[in-house]
Amino acid sequence: MNIRPAFSTDADALAYLTNLSSEGMSGCIWEHLAQGEETPLQAGARLIAKDSGIFSFHNTTVIAQGHQVLGLISGRHLQGSNLPVRLDDFLPFIRPLIQLETKVQHTWNITALAVDESVRHRGLAMQLLEAIEQKAQTMRLRQLSIAVASENTEACSLCQGFGFQVIAEEEFIRFGSLIHNGKWLMMVKDI
Repeated sequence: MNIRPAFSTDADALAYLTNLSSEGMSGCIWEHLAQGEETPLQAGARLIAKDSGIFSFHNTTVIAQGHQVLGLISGRHLQGSNLPVRLDDFLPFIRPLIQLETKVQHTWNITALAVDESVRHRGLAMQLLEAIEQKAQTMRLRQLSIAVASENTEACSLCQGFGFQVIAEEEFIRFGSLIHNGKWLMMVKDI
């Protein structure tokens, strides 16, 4: 297995894993961005294959075996210039996440972290976190950040085990088939 930057040709796997990471939230967003007869995952793959944008493959690092993507970590450097100004322009269930992001400016914000179910509990998520921590350090950033649903105890435990601590929370807004009712926790780790 090797850790590498994502390629545009990984888009289908990245869409699947991104949606898995967000527990369906990405699919709800992509449903609104679908064109014609596209499914949400097809719309996600189309957006991920682009050279720019928040969903672009350029924002993702993967762990792969041969050509098979087994896991991903996506994110971006949060700074005032890339944070939204008007919350009303966004779907209601996204607004709490944007509010949390305003509290962690100048961090490397992890927007997706997922490992395929077939290879979980083998340390791959930790390897991806370590890789992104090294990337953030080379950019001279001092913190990593990630938003996690409070009801996702496995993700909360993983992040706490890597040294993340909760610094803020916002109520989860139910939408469509999203499964959580609790809170979004913004967690940071000093690096």
